[in-house]
Amino acid sequence: MYQDAFEVRFFGGPLDGHVQQLRVPQSQLVELATFPINRNLFRLMSRHPSGKPHPVTSVASYRLECVNEQYRYQFVGAVTPLSPVK
Repeated sequence: MYQDAFEVRFFGGPLDGHVQQLRVPQSQLVELATFPINRNLFRLMSRHPSGKPHPVTSVASYRLECVNEQYRYQFVGAVTPLSPVK
C-alpha cells in the first residue's frame, strides 16, 4: 500500500539541493540511483514535458542514506557518457 508523499533530498553533484516528492513505499527506494544529466533533467523530474531533446553531458550516481530518519541521496560520482567503465 502506498503512503502519503515524502521528500528525498539530494546532496552534492549536479542534483545538489534538489528535493523530490515520492509516493512509493520507502522500502522500494533503490540503494544506488543513476541519472543521465542534461538540460531537460529537472523538467522531467518535476513531471513537466521535457521540451527539445538535449544530449546527455554526464551520468551521476547517488547512494541512498538514512540520516535522522530521513532518506536522502548522497552524490558518489559522475562519468561522461563516453567514459569507459572501471
